[in-house]
Amino acid sequence: FIITPNGEHWLIYGSWHSGIAAVQLNPETGKTLKELPKSYGTADEIAPYGKLIFTRTNGSRWQGAEAPEVVYHDGYYYLFLAYDGLDVPYNTRVLRSKNVDGPYETMNNRVTNAANGAGDNPTVLTHPYKFSQGYGWVGISHCAVFDDGAGNWYYVSQQRFPQNVGGNAYSNALMMGGVRSIKWNENGWPVVMPERYGAVPQVAIKASELAGTWEGIDLAYEYGK
Repeated sequence: FIITPNGEHWLIYGSWHSGIAAVQLNPETGKTLKELPKSYGTADEIAPYGKLIFTRTNGSRWQGAEAPEVVYHDGYYYLFLAYDGLDVPYNTRVLRSKNVDGPYETMNNRVTNAANGAGDNPTVLTHPYKFSQGYGWVGISHCAVFDDGAGNWYYVSQQRFPQNVGGNAYSNALMMGGVRSIKWNENGWPVVMPERYGAVPQVAIKASELAGTWEGIDLAYEYGK
């Protein structure tokens, strides 16, 4: 759900099997602007249910994309989506548009067409990872994104430990919540910080502290890795 800068109320909804739709709501009642008919029929008959704005694979009942979240930032609507299975491969994608009902485009300016399906083109925002001194995190997706009112943006989602952490065969079965901060790059795209937000004081960093060997997170998409 989002309220646009001009006061319109929109519900962005949908899930795994049928893609993502946008429907405008009556701000007084919270209901759709038009009375809803039966939920099946021709395109004209089901039009009051909203406009299809995203599919991963149109024409298939197996989308592999769900959990839409839309926020407005600096002239754009950003659409966050969860891709793939819950356990390890769950990852977050992001697209943006000047209009709440699209069309949405990727970071490389590729416009998505809901009628054709976006495939794996939407920009990867979170990805399973493991640094050498930790267990790592997987299944980082199905998010809420918000501004705290002071210009600080946050990403909240589920996350899990990888399989067999500490010899526990069920470590990957437990779904946990995590908060990460968001920064916006010079082109206006969100970047989710890899480690969880801890509200620790920000202190000056010396150049000597930055020297050394660094580990990175490869956001190139490979299912389950």
